[in-house]
Amino acid sequence: MNPQLKNHALGFEAVHAHNSSTWAPGAAAARQATAREITGLAASAAEPELAVHGHAWGITAAAELGDRDALDRELAAYTALADELRQPRYRWYARSRQAMRAIMTGDFPGGERIAADGHAIADRAGEPDAENLLVAVLFPAWIEQPGNGHARTRLNSAIDSASNDRVRDTLTCARLLWETTTGAGPAEYQTRLRSLEIAQPRDMHWAFNMACLASAAARQQDKPQAARLADALEPYAATGIIWAGAAAFFGSAAHWLGALATTLGRHQLADQYLATALAFHQRLGAAPWVARANIERARLLLATGNHARALQLLAAAAEITRQCGMNTLAADIGSLTASHPEVATGPASPDP
Repeated sequence: MNPQLKNHALGFEAVHAHNSSTWAPGAAAARQATAREITGLAASAAEPELAVHGHAWGITAAAELGDRDALDRELAAYTALADELRQPRYRWYARSRQAMRAIMTGDFPGGERIAADGHAIADRAGEPDAENLLVAVLFPAWIEQPGNGHARTRLNSAIDSASNDRVRDTLTCARLLWETTTGAGPAEYQTRLRSLEIAQPRDMHWAFNMACLASAAARQQDKPQAARLADALEPYAATGIIWAGAAAFFGSAAHWLGALATTLGRHQLADQYLATALAFHQRLGAAPWVARANIERARLLLATGNHARALQLLAAAAEITRQCGMNTLAADIGSLTASHPEVATGPASPDP
């Protein structure tokens, strides 16, 4: 950690500036170590506001590392300090990350309620990014609600009001995934894709952008794009993907690499990636992502002829989709079953 950060008189913004300027995908372990240094310094200096910043960075690192215990511990510590300090910005941050955690586990209605509470706090405080952060928090739930016209309107509005080009790029990647998920055809997909580059700065936006592009490419069976994305994401296979400083969790990078590998016919590699992704999601207690990983595993098994095991995985995923209200994923299961009638010829128990 830079020694100048130990002079807390430089202010809390210096801590954010340091961590933001050194952000890179795959560096979560270093960020976690820095977060612990910050909270240790805060304890010795009796500076609760500095501790808030340390716990915020701890939340992001824990989500990227797939460390459920650390995530819950950092989030609880942050929330307690936010309530103690009673500053709207901290309370807003706490609610948004609590909402992220609820949505991660599959409690979409609970996450939406918590996110709305946080948005109201931010709105009353005049926070200029209140609406865009709400979009980030709710996006993983929105992609399971293909008929949600309100979500589409808010996403388009967020793009129009984005504070800078990088934020606009990220929201545009999210819109591409939304549109691909909700039925965009190849022509519309290619039109949207032309405005987006893979060779983006590898900053705090990059991994989420790549995940959106990867999901869209897999859905469209865009093999040239899938190959480019696989090369870009491969060094970060062990990383969890977050958006807006862990306002949203968007699966393990290995999940998207597995989907890309299946698209490219690299079946053995896909199996390895998807096993890694499933373990990552299970470690976090991220039920929707367990279901998504099982559907990708089923897609792979169907491609390689193992229909019996694919049926088991689809049954396991279907149970989660029913519990969580995941309409898009339920439709994906239906499409896979319809395109492989032999999958539904016999019963199977949900055995993940």
